[in-house]
Amino acid sequence: MNDVIQKTKTLYIVEDNLEDFVVYRRLLAREMHPFAEIINISTLHEAIKRLRVETPDCCLMDYSLPEGSAADLIADLNKYRGRPLFPIVISTGHVSKKGQGTERTIVELMQLGAQDYLIKDGLKSGDLIHSLNNAMRTFQLQTELEFLAHHDPLTGLLNRALFMDRLEQAVEESNRYGHSIGLIYLDVDHFKQINDTYGHAAGDLVLKTIAERIRGCVRNSDSVARLGGDEFVVLLPGAESHEGHFVVQKMLREIPTPLVIDNTTLHISPSIGFATYPGTAKNHIELLNQADQALYKAKEQGRSQYVKFHHDINDEWQTMSRLARALPGAIQNGGLQLAYQPVFLSKNKQLDFVEAFVRWQHEEQWISPEKIMELVHQGALAIEFHTWLFEKACTQLQCWQRSDASISMSINMPANLFHNHMIIEALYESIKKHDIPPTTIIIEITETNFMHEVDLTHTVLSELSDFGVRIAIDDFGTGYSSLEYLTEIPCDHLKIDKRFIIDWDKNDKNQKVVKAITALAHQLGLNVVAEGVEDEHLASESEAAGCDSLQGFWLAKPVFGDPDWNTFAEKAYCEQQRSLLRQNAS
Repeated sequence: MNDVIQKTKTLYIVEDNLEDFVVYRRLLAREMHPFAEIINISTLHEAIKRLRVETPDCCLMDYSLPEGSAADLIADLNKYRGRPLFPIVISTGHVSKKGQGTERTIVELMQLGAQDYLIKDGLKSGDLIHSLNNAMRTFQLQTELEFLAHHDPLTGLLNRALFMDRLEQAVEESNRYGHSIGLIYLDVDHFKQINDTYGHAAGDLVLKTIAERIRGCVRNSDSVARLGGDEFVVLLPGAESHEGHFVVQKMLREIPTPLVIDNTTLHISPSIGFATYPGTAKNHIELLNQADQALYKAKEQGRSQYVKFHHDINDEWQTMSRLARALPGAIQNGGLQLAYQPVFLSKNKQLDFVEAFVRWQHEEQWISPEKIMELVHQGALAIEFHTWLFEKACTQLQCWQRSDASISMSINMPANLFHNHMIIEALYESIKKHDIPPTTIIIEITETNFMHEVDLTHTVLSELSDFGVRIAIDDFGTGYSSLEYLTEIPCDHLKIDKRFIIDWDKNDKNQKVVKAITALAHQLGLNVVAEGVEDEHLASESEAAGCDSLQGFWLAKPVFGDPDWNTFAEKAYCEQQRSLLRQNAS
């Protein structure tokens, strides 16, 4: 019995040759297809006019049209609509031998937004249907990935990467046109207690409920984001101080409405910080920090209230100043240290490579890597810090390679800093000084920074790749997950952000995105690393999803200090060996 496909979709065929359009109709008629309507558009002018406002389920475009090309059409749609909002397949006449020019054209069309490419000569019905179906599937995956890259998967709000981009643009517009900006920073009072008492499912429901209530308090033109955990931010473009005050007061009334979960009434309340621009902030980063400091002041004053940033709120600023003054000495005098965590091949749990993390204990307090990099950036210490980092990592790797020449090490480097050629030269010098094969060094670039200075990023990564260094994209799926840049830049590894792995069972979208990323990465010849493998179940699921390598506390915890290889192996592998024993026992 043949499967029946419901014909519900619309196919537009942009083709000036009526005979070719008739051929396409005949080819489609020979196969099962989902198209209820097949519409011909015969000119570039008509295609531009219609596709600017209409959204077919799929579009087959002839590359050469009397008034231009498919590339011209897609470029117009990119400019007018931001990007094509439907899958596109390009068709062209007979090509006897695929040359460099043809390949370049295909790549350019894919970069513009096309999903597939067909040759008319000898086209078979099966090939046509396969190409159209493949384009629609690929477009759907791209759309899902792009949404997940820009939005928090739990609440559907903007994520940090997109919000920071909007905040920066708002500050630039304020400087140019004199517009005011209000910025709200909010978190949930005693949220950890809710998680610990009622479980993470209840905590997730609280976060989703608060997200909905925040949306109900603001305009459609305002930007609402979840930065992580229970932290939310709201950008109020054009809002004066008194208008921001009105919005905050509305939140303080609406958000605390009791929430009933499994016959239990939860009383929730927010603490809120508020800052405005123009003011004392010099840029969007300082504005966010000021709203954050006002939030912590609200919490210090008893929570369930809001505080507007003012000059007396300086405790955190003073702490940051003390850390900023201490950091240069820590770099010079050995106050910083590295921790090393193994990454294992999923198929046999053998070592793939070792990742190096920077750590700093200052006055009995551990400073997070994110805070260290913030201080490095603010203090213009990028060259000094990375010179120390490369020297420390390469010294350790050289020591280990005397015992095992195959050992590789990954080093994290923010994409907004490696544009500095002096930092890259410091990396080259350390590799040469310690006589380390460049292929045993992996530079991890955080994906959320990729869309800043794309051309320069491509140039630097190409230079690193030509030198022999391997490239890994870290935290993939949290920022501007664009398949376009993966086709443009040299890359060897994709490290899927750990939130998708840790929350594997909380949301089936996490599973879908991991499988989608893995499938697409493998098509591009990339190795996929799953971060955040905290138990045997996550290891098994990550391996089943196709992840090539695994990293997480269940396999091995980071090892501190400057261990020789035998000492490191003993510490790093002990947990991995225990996991294998558990597997064998089961």
